[in-house]
Formats: sequence, structure tokens, C-alpha cells
Amino acid sequence: MRLHFSTKFATVLLAVVLAAGCGNSSQDTTTQPTQSAQPATPPAAVYTLTNDAATNAVREYRRNTNGTLSFVADYPTGGSGSGDGLSGSSNALVFDPGSNRFYAVNAGSNSITVMSLAGDGSLSTVTTVNSGGTRPISVTAFADLIYVLNAGDPAQNIPANLSGFRLAGSQLPPIEGSQEALSAANPNPAQIEFAPAGTVLAVTERATNKISTFRIDSNGAAEAVQAQDSNGPTPFGFDFTPGGVLVVSEAQSGEAAAGSVSSYTLNADGQLTTISNSVANNQTGACWVQVNRFAPYAYVTNTGDDNISLYEVDAAGALSLVGSDTATGDAPVDLAISNDALFLYTLNTGDDSISVFSIGGDGALSPVTGINGLPANSVGLVAR
Repeated sequence: MRLHFSTKFATVLLAVVLAAGCGNSSQDTTTQPTQSAQPATPPAAVYTLTNDAATNAVREYRRNTNGTLSFVADYPTGGSGSGDGLSGSSNALVFDPGSNRFYAVNAGSNSITVMSLAGDGSLSTVTTVNSGGTRPISVTAFADLIYVLNAGDPAQNIPANLSGFRLAGSQLPPIEGSQEALSAANPNPAQIEFAPAGTVLAVTERATNKISTFRIDSNGAAEAVQAQDSNGPTPFGFDFTPGGVLVVSEAQSGEAAAGSVSSYTLNADGQLTTISNSVANNQTGACWVQVNRFAPYAYVTNTGDDNISLYEVDAAGALSLVGSDTATGDAPVDLAISNDALFLYTLNTGDDSISVFSIGGDGALSPVTGINGLPANSVGLVAR
């Protein structure tokens, strides 16, 4: 198993370590009630990003009632991907139900794309704009605010940064003064995400072992970075509970059987306070995190050991390990829970597959038939 890790997870981790109508009153003076058509509810689906170096696209899989998936279509973003694993980033593709928009990174063309979700589940490109930096790898949205994390390019001495935009109809103009540096020029960042209140951004930095936070001012611009030490080495993926507790995986520099997860409170000033300090799962490569919005559980993919750890999150945000016995496909990375919280999906980069699990009332996962044949180097995962 450890040799299995060294040839697979090291590649992922060390390659590191987004009408109004008018009536004619002259014809009829009687006021008639207006009946507006109700928008169709899009079918349940799972989406991922092909990250193709020539033509990047969002891929749709229809979600059947038993959780299984059926390929539907690819929707080009108008940009190009990186053709690699994006150094193991998280949130390369996100969906905002409030605006009914998808946001995707195009790491090869240094851009981000906004796509609209139609009633039949299909996507159409709204706009594609420059990401405000080099190699965008992660993106997050809150109301009309969108922020992208640009990893930079150490070989070209191009630093990492984050950059903000405000959605205005079909336009995505940059927010003046929103570009901010991270705690170091090239800290090998993994993920960016808004806290639930939308007033603070968090970014994990793997090379510096920092969790950086950024307050958002009244104009939507990020303020200067506040870099704080992670409890464990290599802070990687993270997610927030509905109450605002920050749950962060720690890959522990890829050390075998050393993965862990910590939890924090995050106040309005961007300050972190530890709740649980590095709760071990004895697995290799604890990297991606997903919190169940309807139950007190968090799930973590262990890329080196091809499985998922289940943690319970109590009312105070404290973590306790339930188990790590759910096997996935080869090298699981991103994971997503369906919006009805019935199914969990993992994107497996080692065998280009998606694993499917039904979620029990106690948080336990039961395997469902998955799907194979994904494009190589697919990144990001959204489940609706």
C-alpha cells in the first residue's frame, strides 16, 4: 500500500504538495389575473470539469433516483484547461443556487467562465473573463460576489493571488482593489471559499502550512491577508458547517498513515480559533472535505489509501473520527454531496471514475454503482 501511495498520491500532492407585458385597455376594461409560467426545475445531476488543454468543458451526468449516473453532454467553457490535475486543487467548479450559475476555472487560458443552468439541466456560457492572475485553480461565490484563487507560476516568478468580481446580469466585471497577495509569493494554495456570512474568505496554503483569511469590505473588495498557522502540516481542502465552523484536512506532507483533520471558529475579523486540533484518521493523504448540510458529519477523501473517512461534528464544532472503511476508486480527490443529501460522489483521478454512495441516517456510506471513462485530468465536482 505504501508503494501504491508513492507512485500515485505523491504525483497529486507533490505536483503541488476554480419582461414585462402590456395589455390593450381599449379592448377590455376588465382586469384579468396574470398567470406567470413557473420555471422548470432542472433534473438532478452531477457535473465535473474536463480541464482539457485544448477545449475545457463542464460535463453533465444525469443523476438517477438510485444515485447512479448517466452521461448527458459536455458544455465548452470558451477557455482552455491545464491538461493536468491542477496540483490537486479544490473548487475548480462550483454552483451557486441563488444565481443559478456555475463558475469554472480555465487554468490554461487564465480565465473563469460563468455558465447558466437551464430547466432541462443543460448549461450555456454567460461570459468568460480574465481571472486577474495566472493559473486559476479554485473559485467561490456568495450572492453576486465571485472570487478566484490564482496559483501563479513559480518557474516564471509569477506570484499567486486572489481576485474578485461582481456578477451584473451577463457581465462579470472585476472589483476595484480586490486583488490581494497570499502570505508568500508561491505558497502552493489549494482552495478558496467564502465563510457562510460572506464577509470573510479563507485560503489554504500547503507550502507555508498557513490558513490565510481575507475580510471583505463594504465594496466587496478583499482586505490584506491575515496568515495563521494551521494545526497540522499541509492544510488542504476545507468546508464550512452551516453554523460557520471551518473543517480543514491536513495531508501531513504526504506522510503515510498520518492524515488528520482540524476544526476552527472563524470570527468576523478573520481570526481563527482552534476547536479540534489535528484529529488523526491514520490514513495517507487526507485532502478533500465535504460537510453534510443536514447532518453532523464531515467526509474526507484519503487519496493515498483510496477511501473516505467519516467524522462526526458536534454542536460546538468538535471532531471525532467515526471510521475510514469506505473504499473508493483509485486516488479519490474532490467529493460532493447531492443537494438532497441522499448521495455522496467522489472523483477518482487514478482510474478516471466517479464513485457513488448512498448516505445513511447515521452518516454511513453504502456503495452504489459508479461510472468510468471520465476524461483524464478531470477536476472539480458538483452534485445537484
